[in-house]
Amino acid sequence: MKMQNLSLQEKIGLEAVFSAIYTKKSSKFMEFYKRIYSLFFKQKA
Repeated sequence: MKMQNLSLQEKIGLEAVFSAIYTKKSSKFMEFYKRIYSLFFKQKA
């Protein structure tokens, strides 16, 4: 599954889900989340 194929609405939805999880501040998951988030959203070439 390539993130580039997601529509803008899907990306926003995914960000909302990640944000909701992120605010729970489970420290182990936070590290995982940060890596996944940066891969998905900062890798816009």
